[in-house]
Amino acid sequence: MILKSINIKNFLAHEDTKINFAEEGITAIVGDNGAGKTSILEAIYFALYGNSSKGKISELVQWGKRQAIVELEFFKGNNQYKIYREITLTGKSHNTLSAVYKKEKGSYRLYYQKNINKEIPKLTGIASKTFTTSILVKQGDIEGLIELKPKERTKVFEELLDMSLYQILSDKYGEKRRNLETQIEAISKTLPDEESLKKEILKLQEKKAELEKEKIKIEKEKADIEEKIKIQNQLVDSLFSKKEEKEKILAKIDKNQENLKILNQQIEEKKEVLKQIEEKEQIIPELEKYVEQLKEKEKIYKAYLQSQKLKEKLSHLKEKQSQLEENLENIKNLEDIAKNYLENKEKLQHLNKKINELSQQKGQIKALEERLQQIKNILKETQNQALEIANQLTKLKRIFNTLKLNPEIAKSMIRDSEFLIEKYQKEREDLLTEHRTLKNKIEEIKQQIRDIENLKGNCPKCLRPVESHSKEEIIKDLIEKEKELEEKIEQIKKHGTEKRRKLEEEKKSLELLKEFQSFYDEHKKAKKEKEDINIKIKLIERRLKKLEDLEKQKEEIEKFLKENEENYQTYIQSKKVVKQLSNESIENNIRQIESQLKDLKIEEIIDIKLLEEEINQLKQKEKEYIKVKGFISQKEKIQRDLEDLENKINTINKNIHILNQKLKEYENIEENLQREKQKLVELETQSKQIHEKLNPIILNLGEVEGKEKVISKEIENLEKNKEELKKLKEKAEKYRKLEISLGPRGIQKIIRDKALKELPLRTEIIFKAFGFNFERIMFSENFDISIQVPTYERKDRFISTEAISGGQKVALGLALRLALSHLLGNKSEFLILDEPTIHLDQQRREELVNILLKLKNKKYVKQLIIVTHDREIEDAADQIYYVEEGKVREIA
Repeated sequence: MILKSINIKNFLAHEDTKINFAEEGITAIVGDNGAGKTSILEAIYFALYGNSSKGKISELVQWGKRQAIVELEFFKGNNQYKIYREITLTGKSHNTLSAVYKKEKGSYRLYYQKNINKEIPKLTGIASKTFTTSILVKQGDIEGLIELKPKERTKVFEELLDMSLYQILSDKYGEKRRNLETQIEAISKTLPDEESLKKEILKLQEKKAELEKEKIKIEKEKADIEEKIKIQNQLVDSLFSKKEEKEKILAKIDKNQENLKILNQQIEEKKEVLKQIEEKEQIIPELEKYVEQLKEKEKIYKAYLQSQKLKEKLSHLKEKQSQLEENLENIKNLEDIAKNYLENKEKLQHLNKKINELSQQKGQIKALEERLQQIKNILKETQNQALEIANQLTKLKRIFNTLKLNPEIAKSMIRDSEFLIEKYQKEREDLLTEHRTLKNKIEEIKQQIRDIENLKGNCPKCLRPVESHSKEEIIKDLIEKEKELEEKIEQIKKHGTEKRRKLEEEKKSLELLKEFQSFYDEHKKAKKEKEDINIKIKLIERRLKKLEDLEKQKEEIEKFLKENEENYQTYIQSKKVVKQLSNESIENNIRQIESQLKDLKIEEIIDIKLLEEEINQLKQKEKEYIKVKGFISQKEKIQRDLEDLENKINTINKNIHILNQKLKEYENIEENLQREKQKLVELETQSKQIHEKLNPIILNLGEVEGKEKVISKEIENLEKNKEELKKLKEKAEKYRKLEISLGPRGIQKIIRDKALKELPLRTEIIFKAFGFNFERIMFSENFDISIQVPTYERKDRFISTEAISGGQKVALGLALRLALSHLLGNKSEFLILDEPTIHLDQQRREELVNILLKLKNKKYVKQLIIVTHDREIEDAADQIYYVEEGKVREIA
């Protein structure tokens, strides 16, 4: 993998930075501390792995910005790719967007967008751990692996080779194995003796067979006796049924005799009624004469009453005839007055409607005048409140005095105030950022002062020998620089205080302006309502001038209506009468009634009271006649009833005779029933005795079967537990094998042995390429490093890394890192060094430059990216970028 370029926007110190890396050779990124060099390395790491070494991802977005973007282009084999990553702040949280593009036919096309953080290491072949341990060499860490104590170096290598992970897995499987073995031991202790269980179940089966044999014998006896009981029960039931049948026959005979008695009594009663009917038949002819007389008298009475009604109708018709003539005269005389009356009445209704409408508007004027007074108060109040706020605003700024003359500019002033608030807030945030930056720089200076106080003759920046100037002079310069920074902080604080004062003043102004605008809006609204009300009042007043004329007209019409009310009512009544009556119809009715009176032929003088008395007396006789006739009408029915009763008596006598004959069949039935019942009791006693013999056998048999089931279940559970134990033992054995294979004697030993064999060989090949006169590099079991040197005295002399020079240590450190990278499965084509010259003296810096050139020339690493504040690296670089305050400048 080779890096092509990186494009950074609003990321940490960089607003818009583009760097093109030398694809073969050294790219140097040079700048002072705090210039933004490390931010570029952070951007590379973020692009590749989607996280940050600085903590929260949201803190990677440049202060004051909403969004940061990083684009990293690289080559992998013959293909070119681009990683795109975006961070967008959303309130207190953030969102990220990631994608990988592949270059095809001259342009980038989306390659994949899901599980980016998992897919990129597969694509590049570089895991995050490999990158941070072998590709990225942090400040002062080139010799880090060399200078570690053997135990510490062993721990680092084991961690890099994931041996701790294998040990965790081994421990996990060991714990599982021990848990299973404990479980196996616990189950084994609880298992019963299988042989004793089988013997016990055989004994129970023998006893069960004996009990079942005895049970069958007794059950046969029980079945025989129960059959006899069944037959005897049937015999008893049969006799009991015959007894019941006898009782039913006796009951029927009693009932028939009772019915016979009742029928004889009914015959006597019927004969007595028949005798009474024959007596009543003698008086019928005399009563019929009275009935005929009644009909004659009622005919005369009816004719008399009809003549009286006709005479009344005739008199009434003659009165109507006279009334009709009178009403016709009234209609003729009052017709014009009635017509005029109706016209005036209609006119009055119209006037009343208009007068009511105008009267209502009088009330509206009163309500409008009251509202007008309220509005005047509102106008005065809102004006005073707005002026009061304008006075408060004038105290803050004189320019607000114009509000008193032109309140319409309030909206414009609100917009200006909102703009200033936003501006002051942004300036305050910038000052806070600058304040934090200066504070960090002061902390760095303080740390440098502490480092110098503990330093043994080296400069804190370049670490050269400080022979030309003393520690006190360096510390003094740093203190001066710290004071300058503190003075800047004080100035920032003053600016911040001033900005805060202006911000608070502007916020107060905005609050008062909005309040002023609110009162002014209310004042304008009230003023508009006042104008509308005045227009309405004037319009109503013009309408009310017509009210007096209308009231005069109303008075005249009401006077006319009052004077002619009676005549109009007479006219209306006469119209109704004439409408209801017809003279021709009345005359026809009179002629008909006179004809009907003539046809009735009623004597002139009739004593009506005497006639009514005679009719009443005759009606009594008529009632008696009707009663006698009704009584006599029963004669035929009674005669038929007598015949029916005699027939029923004959039938009952026959039934009694038949029942007495049948009763003879049931003689001695009680004695037979009692005898058979006694036999049944004896059989049931025998059955009970057999049952008592059978119960203990059934109980014993149930107990034996229960024990047999329990032991069978125990045997079944024993088989299951044995099977379970077998599975658990197999599983425990599997865990034991995994525990061993993942433990120190298994895969860990294989990995360790491979590392101890291959890592020195790989390191040796790269280290020798630097031209140092060493034979071999060896690692002990604890990863202690020793180097074979040629001597005259012997060939196998080995020295520790402490005995080699500083330059040789740097070369060995780089060789070890590259060898480790190869061992971890990544043949590194690029290496990143972050401040490699820090803590190095002049000679070692020159040696490092030579080593880096050799690395490039020997093609042990194709691409080198070096971040440094030391400009001596520029001599070895193929491409140089200067970084200053987050801005990057390329040097050809």
